[in-house]
This record gives sequence, structure tokens and C-alpha cells, in this order.
Amino acid sequence: MKILFLAHRIPVPPNKGEKIRAFHMLRHLGREHAVDLLTLVDDPRDRAHLDLLRGVCRRCEIVAHGAADRWWAVPRAIVRGTAITLASFYSPDLAEIARCWQRDNNYDAVLAFSSTMAQYVESGGHFRRVMDFVDVDSAKWDQYGQEAMWPLSWLYRREGRLVGAWEARVARRFDVSTFVSEPEAALFRTRVPDAKDVRVVANGVAERFLAEGWEPRRAAGAAAANLAFLGTMDYRPNIDGVVWFGKTIWPEVQKAVPGTSFTIIGGRPAAAVRRLGRRPGVRVTGFVDDVVGELAAADLFVAPLRIARGVQNKVLEALAFGLPVVATPQALEGIDAEPGRHLLVAGDPEGFTASVIGLLRQPDQARAMGQAARLHMANHYRWDRVLAPLTELFRAPEPVVAV
Repeated sequence: MKILFLAHRIPVPPNKGEKIRAFHMLRHLGREHAVDLLTLVDDPRDRAHLDLLRGVCRRCEIVAHGAADRWWAVPRAIVRGTAITLASFYSPDLAEIARCWQRDNNYDAVLAFSSTMAQYVESGGHFRRVMDFVDVDSAKWDQYGQEAMWPLSWLYRREGRLVGAWEARVARRFDVSTFVSEPEAALFRTRVPDAKDVRVVANGVAERFLAEGWEPRRAAGAAAANLAFLGTMDYRPNIDGVVWFGKTIWPEVQKAVPGTSFTIIGGRPAAAVRRLGRRPGVRVTGFVDDVVGELAAADLFVAPLRIARGVQNKVLEALAFGLPVVATPQALEGIDAEPGRHLLVAGDPEGFTASVIGLLRQPDQARAMGQAARLHMANHYRWDRVLAPLTELFRAPEPVVAV
């Protein structure tokens, strides 16, 4: 089968949520099919990782699309009354290549990764169209609009409305729409009840997290501990989560368990995150080459997200690594893990604080919880397992024969 894979960001290196999912989908499909990749790249340094795509893709075309291209798209979209998201990821060069490839290659299927890439899929042709929305992006913008102050609240609500209209249009035109979890798929079905076919294709965890595994560093009764958070630190939900944790929960944890430290792992930390690094015991790493090494130096992983869509890869990775985890309900959404057995879940400051302190004071319980989570992830969240149904999405259903 010949498949065209359209991605809004080059899926290498696979070191953040969207890239991780796209890379593993691409690799899974490339084992059995001829896959052509057409993608944008916003960071020239990502080109250094192109070797990861050799042997995965039959052909790969990368189109530069930097920050300046995206920023200029904002006023144009507002003037034209279109979604900023779509305008930000539109490239005339990529559009021309996409037209030529779809015209000349007789593809059996086209997969658009993220709703922004649906604008490059031709309406003609006999190939099957698969849309991987991943999350319901319009709901994310709606959520931002509820949290922000004017004029950002107006801008976010506008984006939610326009992206929602685009999502509905795409879902009616494409043969299959996929989401990362059943809660996301269920939400989309309520928003677009006439979508053609809505399915779930879950995320998995990379083998390196399962292969190495966390080992506790503290004995029962030991005072000093290290908490960790992992994520891209210019992303609004991550910023909101660590700032809420740093201002509300962290001081109480320090009082209860003296000597405790908090490590915020992830590239491009925003100003609000860097300011947290001035607080006693808080370290902001910025980009690190060895994420696993940073997690191995932690005693507990916290996922204090209050704004979240889809599945949080950071939580999957921490659970697979065997780290004890305390998460909000939003951070756990879409993940098959049992609160109280595989991790602790709390949504209010008092409950989150008590859960963190409780696990730090009972490292044996924390270790047992981490081991149970690690086993569960190994049994249910390996990429080959969760992506097994993927190829079937590209095959048209057999026609029903009347008898």
C-alpha cells in the first residue's frame, strides 16, 4: 500500500508529545507499506536527526516554516476571518508539493496528522483519507478562553469557534477521524454527530523508559527528596501547572519534608517558569539530552496539570519508568491506570499536597506503586500493541451485499 503522511512538524527527534506519536505511527506504517513523508520544520536543528527517518520512509520532503512565517499569519488570519491555527501552518511551497505528489503517485491513502494538515489533502482522487486529530483542539481553545483575561479571552474563543468549524468540515469529508483516547473521541462525537467514522488510536511509551527503569534512592525515614516534572516549558498547560504547583503546593511540601528539591525538566522555559527557578530548592533545567537520567535522579513525579487535552505522554513515560506519580484528574484523562494502585490522583491543593507528602514519607509504598505501574505499562502500552489497529484504518470496509 502507498501512503502519504502529512505532518505539521517534522517527527524527529521524537522528544515531545506530537513528535513522539507521529514518529511511531510513521515507523509502524513504514514496516509494511511504502510511506512518503511531507512535513514542515520550524527548528533547523531538527534536520540533524533525519537519519531516524531512513528506512522508515520511501521518500521524505521537508519544507522550512519558521517563527516569522507563523507570526505573520496571525494578522492575516484575523483580517480574513480564518483560524490562526490553520494560517500558522500554511506553506505555499508545501501545498504545491502536496498537489503534485497526490496527482502523480496514485496513493492508496493519505494520513493528515493534526487538523492543520487537512488543508493540503486534495478533494479529488480515489485514495482513502485518514485524519488523526489526536485531540479536540477546539476544546483546548475554548478552555483557554474561559481562563484568560480580555482581550486574549476573545481571541481564544474566536479560535475555538473557527477551529471547531474546521474540525467538523474535515470529519465530514474524511473517511476516518482518529483521537488519542476514548474521552476525546466521545467529546468529538457530541460536537460533530455526523462525522463519518470516529475511532481511537492510543499513544504508547518508548522502549527506553521500559528498558531502564527507576530505582529508589531513599530509605524509609530519609529527609531529602527530589520531585520532578517533565514537559515542553513554553506550552501554556505546562506553565500553568508548574506555576500552580510551585506557588501553592511546593512551599507546603518543603515544610513537611525539609531538604526536598523540585526539578522542572524541559526545553524553552517561559519567563514564569524561570522565575520559579529563583525559589529555594527549585531547579529549571532547560533542554536536556538525557531525560531518562533526570528522571532516574527523582524520587517522585508530579503532573499538576489543570488544563489538559488528550493523553499526557509525560505521565505515560513516568509510569512506564516506574516512578511514583501524583497527578491531577486532568493529567490522567485517557490513560488506563488505576488511582491508588498505579498512582495517586488529586485535583485540589490540599489533596495534592497530602498525596505528595504521603508518598515521600512512605518510600516503600511509593516503590510498590511504581513497580505496579511499570508492569501495567509494559503489558498494555507498548507502541506495537497500541498501533496494531492502525493499518486497518486505511482499508475501505467491504461492501454489504444484499441477499
